[in-house]
Amino acid sequence: MQMREAIFEDLYHKYKTDEYLNTFILSNDFGAQKLDIIRDQYPKQFINCGISEQNQIGVGAGMGKFGLIPIFYSIASFYMRAAEQIKVDIAVPKVKSIFLGVGAGYGYSADGPTHHSIEDIGLFNNFDEFDVIVPISNQSAVHYFKDSVLNRNKPVYLRLDRDNCLDIPASDSGFHILHGRKDNSKSKEKNLIISCGFLASKCAEYFADTNFDICIIENFAQIKSGQLQQCINEYAKIVIAEEHVTLTGLASVLKRDINFDHARLRSLGLNGKPRFGYNDRIELLKASGVDPYSISQVWENM
Repeated sequence: MQMREAIFEDLYHKYKTDEYLNTFILSNDFGAQKLDIIRDQYPKQFINCGISEQNQIGVGAGMGKFGLIPIFYSIASFYMRAAEQIKVDIAVPKVKSIFLGVGAGYGYSADGPTHHSIEDIGLFNNFDEFDVIVPISNQSAVHYFKDSVLNRNKPVYLRLDRDNCLDIPASDSGFHILHGRKDNSKSKEKNLIISCGFLASKCAEYFADTNFDICIIENFAQIKSGQLQQCINEYAKIVIAEEHVTLTGLASVLKRDINFDHARLRSLGLNGKPRFGYNDRIELLKASGVDPYSISQVWENM
């Protein structure tokens, strides 16, 4: 099951018990099975805004000003079309709202640059009013969605993957440290890869039997809490790898909020001409040198 389906299934059961009836889905897209069920059985909770993202944001912002909670649903890359409305109508007045962006990174791999969401973190992270969250599992996606409805009085962007990631729950710290199975006690230098989403799950799989540890970031707002700084201080070599451009993505946030003076650091992302293309997801990552194998080769030059 995809993350979006897990969220919509949970939302459907909440509507059945008359919970969350102050939330409304504003969609510019169809094709999600669980969303179609909500649309058929709870039509008052669903608004079809059509392929009109600027209008979609404006309608939701108006609802938010009357105490309702808009849940925006879109392919993640299409929020770029409504950047001004997200800034003026949502961020400036701090409208409580939830943005579901499906197809993180190269999730829609064969559909090409129009559907590749490789700048979306940068869009939402430009606004301090937003919390940016990249769930690593269906469990964590539902957890963060519930938390956004119940506890966060601010706009939230949930970057949802189409492909299966790790089957682990959300972490209270907003990140996970997965340790490689190879004995690291005799090594003078400890290695760490910091990533998020699909790429983090692929790195966890690829490096499982090595002495590489994987740090998976989920909640960007908690990076500055100090817990992450304490965890990474023991590592001598660190690579930040992301399925996003590095200038406004995970690397930018980490370098802003974390001190890396103790370690040798490299940042890898979807930069340069190879980031645009039509291909299998892993092949697209390889073209930019951020697939797990390419990451492993970086260490030789550090």
